[in-house]
Amino acid sequence: MGGRGSGGGGGSRGGGRSASSAKMPTLSGSSKQVSWANDIRSNALEALDANVRNAKKNRSLGIKPDGLHPSVKSAKEVRSTVVKAFQSQTSAKSFIDSRGSFTQKAFNDAAIALDARMKRR
Repeated sequence: MGGRGSGGGGGSRGGGRSASSAKMPTLSGSSKQVSWANDIRSNALEALDANVRNAKKNRSLGIKPDGLHPSVKSAKEVRSTVVKAFQSQTSAKSFIDSRGSFTQKAFNDAAIALDARMKRR
């Protein structure tokens, strides 16, 4: 699969540490599972960072959070929650089995849902 592993790339943008630079534990499993899971995790972290960048860009363009565009706060909260969950996971198999959940759309939808919950309060 050949990704960058758990370290990810891209440094911090616009202040703060990016999710892709967060320290992740070594995964357990066969070498093939670990390689695949590291790619899945790295891609997920990159998608989380992209969601935060997109939310910041939308804010700078005057696009208000709505059913399609999450707030920066919610995008960051989703990123933080997922990073913490990833930091507690050491099974390569778990990442492989859950790989369909780690999409940019899923993270964006989670941030939009969080905005909706915060708005109802």
